[in-house]
Amino acid sequence: MLCRDQHLIREALEELGLRSYPKTSGADGIHVLVPIARRSSYKDTYELAERVSRGLEADNPGLVTTEWLKKKRQGVLVDHRQNGHGKTIASAYSVRPKPGAPVSTPLRWEELGEKVRHLKSSGLAEGVSTRLLVYAGQLIRQGVTSVGGALPVNPGGGLLSRGHPVGATGVAQIVELTTQLRGKAGARQRTGATIALAECSGGQIGADSATAAVTILAV
Repeated sequence: MLCRDQHLIREALEELGLRSYPKTSGADGIHVLVPIARRSSYKDTYELAERVSRGLEADNPGLVTTEWLKKKRQGVLVDHRQNGHGKTIASAYSVRPKPGAPVSTPLRWEELGEKVRHLKSSGLAEGVSTRLLVYAGQLIRQGVTSVGGALPVNPGGGLLSRGHPVGATGVAQIVELTTQLRGKAGARQRTGATIALAECSGGQIGADSATAAVTILAV
């Protein structure tokens, strides 16, 4: 039912000439994102969201509702109020503070079928993890992740090149990135490096890491 409603939203937006992109919230809902030109004011965008929501409610009674109180709802809530001042939204691929650490995951519209696809313990919908791996493989083959590429990854060789020092992984990453930003990495040097990111995970929950630390360095 939820996925059917989301496709109604997509169709309504397409009639207005607006492209939209879905992602899981990491909880029970689906976020629908619509890129807009900066000439649109907050008042304009909120009014549009409300009109689309109430229009869908009027055209699909019992299927779509804008009623906030659960005990009064008949149908799935399309919540235009989430566009209000001070409201927050989970960013793409962010981990939610819930059991199993579900992830807010961008999807293609065709991945939202009549039945919601099973979510793995990682929170990623079936097919999404595979799609990301295929994309990563393409980047590697194109040389994008090499030292001379646009997004160099592990210029220091990663864990295996250092004898797999699990406990010192994070320290080794920071040392390598600092050396890169100082322009002293020799043959490994990425020309013009000004921003570096290190990610180190540890522990285990099922097949997933229990914790992760991300460090961003810049000069």
